[in-house]
Amino acid sequence: MSIFMKNFILLLLNVVLYFYSAFILAKSPKLLTSPAPNVFFDRYICADRIKGVSASLTEKYLGKIKAKRLLSQGSFDKTAFTFDNGVFVT
Repeated sequence: MSIFMKNFILLLLNVVLYFYSAFILAKSPKLLTSPAPNVFFDRYICADRIKGVSASLTEKYLGKIKAKRLLSQGSFDKTAFTFDNGVFVT
């Protein structure tokens, strides 16, 4: 196999993998939503800028099941947490 052919195959593979990864990332719904000023939520928790993670906001925007799941975590520092998309808040 010639050098040209090897380079062509590598280039083609890189292009395919690049577009595949872009497609997968675009498909992932991991954006934060802000329904009100200073309030953010992902798929699991809601938090405000002052108090941090909030069970009442989680229930309001995500439902009772998500709020119960949050409350079942026990006692934790509600001002330091990581959203689903990897954003760490302190």
